[in-house]
Amino acid sequence: MFDVKPYFKFDLFKELQNQNLFNKVYVAGLSVEWPNGIDICPDELYYDSLPVPNGV
Repeated sequence: MFDVKPYFKFDLFKELQNQNLFNKVYVAGLSVEWPNGIDICPDELYYDSLPVPNGV
Protein backbone atom coordinates (compact mmCIF):
# COMPACT_ATOMS: atom_id res chain seq x y z
CA MET A 1 0.00 0.00 0.00
CA PHE A 2 1.20 3.46 -0.83
CA ASP A 3 -0.26 6.62 0.69
CA VAL A 4 -0.52 9.38 -1.91
CA LYS A 5 -2.11 11.91 0.47
CA PRO A 6 1.21 13.51 1.53
CA TYR A 7 1.86 14.34 -2.13
CA PHE A 8 -1.29 16.49 -2.35
CA LYS A 9 0.62 19.38 -0.77
CA PHE A 10 2.61 19.69 -4.02
CA ASP A 11 0.94 21.63 -6.83
CA LEU A 12 1.61 18.85 -9.35
CA PHE A 13 -0.39 16.32 -7.33
CA LYS A 14 -3.26 18.56 -6.13
CA GLU A 15 -5.53 17.65 -9.01
CA LEU A 16 -5.37 14.00 -7.90
CA GLN A 17 -7.65 14.99 -5.03
CA ASN A 18 -10.39 14.74 -7.66
CA GLN A 19 -11.65 11.20 -7.01
CA ASN A 20 -12.64 10.62 -10.65
CA LEU A 21 -9.14 11.42 -11.88
CA PHE A 22 -7.46 9.56 -9.02
CA ASN A 23 -9.42 6.39 -9.84
CA LYS A 24 -8.03 6.39 -13.39
CA VAL A 25 -4.60 5.31 -12.15
CA TYR A 26 -2.90 2.53 -14.11
CA VAL A 27 0.34 0.55 -14.02
CA ALA A 28 3.00 2.01 -16.31
CA GLY A 29 6.11 -0.14 -16.36
CA LEU A 30 7.39 -0.22 -12.77
CA SER A 31 5.34 2.79 -11.72
CA VAL A 32 1.77 4.03 -11.53
CA GLU A 33 0.51 6.86 -13.69
CA TRP A 34 -2.58 8.95 -14.26
CA PRO A 35 -3.97 10.05 -17.65
CA ASN A 36 -2.68 13.61 -17.12
CA GLY A 37 0.92 12.32 -17.01
CA ILE A 38 1.45 12.45 -13.25
CA ASP A 39 3.42 9.46 -12.01
CA ILE A 40 5.31 8.30 -8.95
CA CYS A 41 8.92 7.22 -9.04
CA PRO A 42 9.24 3.40 -8.89
CA ASP A 43 11.89 3.73 -6.15
CA GLU A 44 9.49 5.75 -3.99
CA LEU A 45 6.78 3.17 -4.52
CA TYR A 46 9.15 0.39 -3.49
CA TYR A 47 10.74 2.01 -0.46
CA ASP A 48 7.70 3.85 0.89
CA SER A 49 5.06 1.15 0.45
CA LEU A 50 3.73 -1.17 3.11
CA PRO A 51 2.63 -4.79 2.69
CA VAL A 52 -1.08 -5.28 2.09
CA PRO A 53 -2.68 -7.04 5.09
CA ASN A 54 -4.08 -10.53 4.46
CA GLY A 55 -7.66 -10.52 3.28
CA VAL A 56 -7.56 -7.11 1.60
